[in-house]
Amino acid sequence: MTTLACTKCGAAFEGKEHRRKKPYCSNLCRYARDKRGEKHHGAKLTEAQVRAIRADPRRHKFIAADYGLHRVHISRIRSRAIWKHVQ
Repeated sequence: MTTLACTKCGAAFEGKEHRRKKPYCSNLCRYARDKRGEKHHGAKLTEAQVRAIRADPRRHKFIAADYGLHRVHISRIRSRAIWKHVQ
């Protein structure tokens, strides 16, 4: 094992050198899995909108129509199946 530097973040870690693969400190760095919420390239909502959806007392289908989403998406936001990191 040798000390390597991560290709993305520059963090030092112990690992094996491989001639074809670039060194990454973890799968989070390698696949950019740490992008949540607004930082994700496919995000359709902001954190403020998620908070507003959770506070809205109306039925899911009416909220979904306002935001241009499906009612199931609203249900998953309210049950914290998605956007868990937003309080």
